[in-house]
Amino acid sequence: MRFTSAVLLAAILAGCSSPASNPITPPPPPPSVSTVTLTPATTTLAVGGTQTLTPALRDVSNAVLTNRTITWQTSDATVATVTGSGVVTAIAPGGPITITATSEGKSGTAQVSVSTPAPAPVNSVAISGGAASIATGATTTFTVTLRDAANVPLTGRAVVWSTSDASVATVSQSGVVTGVTAGGPVTITATSETKSGSAQVTITVPPVTLTMDTFGAESYHTCQLFQGTGTIVYCAGEGQNGQLGRNVVTASQPTPLPVLGGFSFAKVYVGNFFTCALTAAGAPWCWGRGVQGAIGNGGNTDQFAPVAVSGGKTFTRMFLGWGGAACALEASGAAWCWGQGGSGALGDGGVTNQLTPVAAAPGMTFASLSVTAFSTCGLTSAGVAWCWGSSITGAIGHGNFGGSVFAPTQVSGGHLFAEITGGDQSHCGRKADGTVFCWGQNDGGQLGDGTMTNRSVPVAVATAQRFVRIGGGRGGVCGLTAAGAAWCWGAFMGNATTPQLIPGGRVFSEIDVGGEHACGREGVDIYCWGNNVRGQLGNGTTTDSAIPVRATIFT
Repeated sequence: MRFTSAVLLAAILAGCSSPASNPITPPPPPPSVSTVTLTPATTTLAVGGTQTLTPALRDVSNAVLTNRTITWQTSDATVATVTGSGVVTAIAPGGPITITATSEGKSGTAQVSVSTPAPAPVNSVAISGGAASIATGATTTFTVTLRDAANVPLTGRAVVWSTSDASVATVSQSGVVTGVTAGGPVTITATSETKSGSAQVTITVPPVTLTMDTFGAESYHTCQLFQGTGTIVYCAGEGQNGQLGRNVVTASQPTPLPVLGGFSFAKVYVGNFFTCALTAAGAPWCWGRGVQGAIGNGGNTDQFAPVAVSGGKTFTRMFLGWGGAACALEASGAAWCWGQGGSGALGDGGVTNQLTPVAAAPGMTFASLSVTAFSTCGLTSAGVAWCWGSSITGAIGHGNFGGSVFAPTQVSGGHLFAEITGGDQSHCGRKADGTVFCWGQNDGGQLGDGTMTNRSVPVAVATAQRFVRIGGGRGGVCGLTAAGAAWCWGAFMGNATTPQLIPGGRVFSEIDVGGEHACGREGVDIYCWGNNVRGQLGNGTTTDSAIPVRATIFT
């Protein structure tokens, strides 16, 4: 028994100590990812929309694999983004872009596009701007505003413009209305996507040009061309020197009356107690006070009806000063002046009054002139201002006070002006960007720089407004914005040293300033405001008005 037990024990121990007799097999490695596919493979989303992409991982035997790490990528995050769980969010229109899912070095993709949202339909059409009344041959521009049902403005939509009567007024496809013949009101309609808006406009026979008493501390009259059976000049206000052209002396004429003689003029200009006009051919005629030779007919007596200016010259424009001087431009740009010559203002090198036109600034040509009491400035076609005459108030603009300058002298500062105007002894220039610079006398705030100090070089008018037109006179200066609002400064505005908005909401296209009043054109109507002691506002009264009032015949 002992032997047997020993043998058995030895056998058991031998079996336990032999590893080859019972091997242990390790588990097989997990299958690797062989393919990655995404569902849906393509999708289109609206901006802000989302889509969850479902990944499918498979091994080489096409068995589905789970619990694997997946990374996500977008080819353009500005179009669509993707989260770590495969949620795609549309950011902006574009695509298709690629969304990629990667696991164990294998990738699958899906294509995502983000659509442009459908435009909201037009719900309303509104027409604004433009004038309710324009003259034949004149234009006015209407603008259109389109809105959706949520009242949000719409752009980029087609708009069709139409007129109810093209024989009276036409309209372009940009909203520009042109007066054809007198009549109306004509309905102007803008249509977009079946919705329409309309405005009405009346076409009238126009005055030809706007001009009024631009200069003169004591010159209180206003004149205007009126086109009826002929082109007739009407004047209102003071007429003691014959400046109304009525062959009578009158202290006050509040209702405009026609100049006698049956003349047909194309342009009219008003100065200090005298008036001038040009025929369609450019022949100059003047009437009114002639003591300093302002009539230009070779004499120095008052004229109560139009007389021809001597010399046989024809002109394109005239410029009348407060002090009794007149200048005019030929078509070539050559300047001619006559009348009061003190301080060298006529530009002929002397200080003598001239009873007939003399060459001013010989050898130079100008696009425009500004004539004041004792100085004159010329604006070249390049926009450079040159001045001559008295420099006592700094009106030459060359940096010096005192004495006279007899040769054209360039205004300091290197400014280029698009327009120039003047008053008593000051000048202003408007630049193309709408800013205004003035120089010279400033006793009434007419330089607009916030002071009452004379300036011998141009100083900026202190305003944020930008002007498309300016007009100056003895009383001050006014500027028009692109929207037609009038801003004025100077003595006739109570010595306002900076521009002040003229009340009343009128939309002016032209403006000019007189001794103590100003006038502006709205459509074919003339509105004036300020001092009316002589009836120069032309509204049939002698009552002053701070708000523009309609002149009764200037329509």
